[in-house]
This record gives sequence, C-alpha cells and structure tokens, in this order.
Amino acid sequence: MGLWLGILAAVAAVIGGGIALNAKGQRRAAIGLLLVLAVPSIAYALFILLILIAHPRWN
Repeated sequence: MGLWLGILAAVAAVIGGGIALNAKGQRRAAIGLLLVLAVPSIAYALFILLILIAHPRWN
C-alpha cells in the first residue's frame, strides 16, 4: 500500500508543481513539468493503437 501512496504522491506533486509554476507565470516550465506525465501516456496509447491495428501474432 505504501508503494501506491508514493506513486500517487509523485503524480500529485507533478500536477501541483505544474499548477504552481503556471500561477507564477512560468508557463514553459509548467508545460515541461507536465510533459513528464504526458509523454509516457501518449506512448502507451500509441502502442495500444498499434496492437489494435496490426493484429500481431503472439505465438
């Protein structure tokens, strides 16, 4: 359970940091920080889309 709380705390810190940086007027830094979460999510979505389109053989 501690691992999950740590992961959720890290996600909350990234999102909170992005909001705080944006509020202080540092928009580029906020976008860069939020890209830490966005890039792996987009890569995973593209991977799933590739699996759905390509119909690979798993044997």
